[in-house]
Amino acid sequence: MVGAILSGKTADLVGRRGTMWACQIICMAGWLAIAFAKKAWCLDIGRFLVGVAIGILTYVVPVYISEITPKNLRGRFTSANQLLVCCGFAVTYFVGTTIPSILQIVCLFFVPESPRWLAKLGRQKEFEASLQRLRGAESDISEEAVDIRDAIEILKQTSAETRTLELFQRRYAYVIIVGEGLILLQTFGGNSAVSYYLGTIFAKANVSTSSGPIIFALLQIPTSIATVLLMDSFGRRTLLMVSATTSCLCLFLVGLSFCFQESHNLKRAHSNIDFGWHIGFWHRFHHRHVRNTLGYNGRDISRKC
Repeated sequence: MVGAILSGKTADLVGRRGTMWACQIICMAGWLAIAFAKKAWCLDIGRFLVGVAIGILTYVVPVYISEITPKNLRGRFTSANQLLVCCGFAVTYFVGTTIPSILQIVCLFFVPESPRWLAKLGRQKEFEASLQRLRGAESDISEEAVDIRDAIEILKQTSAETRTLELFQRRYAYVIIVGEGLILLQTFGGNSAVSYYLGTIFAKANVSTSSGPIIFALLQIPTSIATVLLMDSFGRRTLLMVSATTSCLCLFLVGLSFCFQESHNLKRAHSNIDFGWHIGFWHRFHHRHVRNTLGYNGRDISRKC
């Protein structure tokens, strides 16, 4: 949440590439703090740093992708982001988390800055050079450069005339409820929790904690490919309904399996308690019966003394 609040201003002030650079350094520092933590506070600091960086990256990466991609490919290219996220999950389970952060820091040296951000700041030469590099040395960028400049001017005029509080007008209520509702329900649905606690889930299910998460991540790849290919054919709403229904069913089955497991463990615990109680009862009864039979109760002892 802290990273999400800072993401917009940070991306505008530092630039898209600079923001990604800073986030990868913060991520690497956070993962190292987690890996070498000896105290609880060190673990908390590492997790906080990673959370802030992820909150910023979640905003800046899709923005950067949409700004460097041609209009006719923007939708599918942005959808491919989710496909590569799934691939990244699989790679992370193989090589860990620090190595991808280091690799991205190195690769960002060769990544051009967003042309739209450069145009927004009025850095025309760098804007044209970045756009030419993205489209290829032989491509004609004159028409696209004009479109980007016009879009930036319109955005500046609109931003100057509007205020944030206008977003809460009644005419925007339906759009805000739908958009924010989808994000909140997706987050509260449990997908992130499953991803972060895969090791624990597979361990409780008696599945290998090394191969289970990798298989889980690999299974997401064909689904992401299908989403990219079917998005334009079936529409966003249909795919949202199918994915929400499937996710709800799968998470329900996972929760149900753990309920059955807890119930089974409780029954075993009760049976062990009952068995132990029966053993203790018969042991005490038999011991008392033997003592009475042999005359070692209180009266026999006092009489013999």
